[in-house]
Amino acid sequence: MSAEPVIPVTTPHRWVFIACLVVVGLSVLPLPYVYYAVLRIIIFGSLLWLTLREYAKNRRFLFSGVGVFTLLGLILYNPLLPVHLGSKIVWFALNLAGLYLIRHLMTRDLATENSDL
Repeated sequence: MSAEPVIPVTTPHRWVFIACLVVVGLSVLPLPYVYYAVLRIIIFGSLLWLTLREYAKNRRFLFSGVGVFTLLGLILYNPLLPVHLGSKIVWFALNLAGLYLIRHLMTRDLATENSDL
C-alpha cells in the first residue's frame, strides 16, 4: 500500500507550493534585498490566489481561524507597504509559517475538490 502525495502531481497547486518552498528555502542565504522583495511577491500572490479561491467557495472564510491568519499573512507579505521586523531569524520563522499556511490552504482546497467527486 503506497501513500498518495499530499499535493497530487497533476494539479497546478503543486507548482505554486514548489515555488514557495524554493524561495523560502533560499531565504536563509545572504542575498540582496531585491530577492526578499521577490519572495514577498511570490508568497503574497500565492496567499491571495488561495484566499480568493476559498472565499469564492465560502463567503464566511475570512471570519474563520484560517481566514484570519491568511489575512495577517497578506498584510505581512504585502509588497507595496513592506513590514520591517529587522531580524532574519524572525522572518525565516514567519516564512515557514507562511509556507505551512499555503500548504494547509492547498490541501484544504484539494480535500473539498476530492469530496465533490
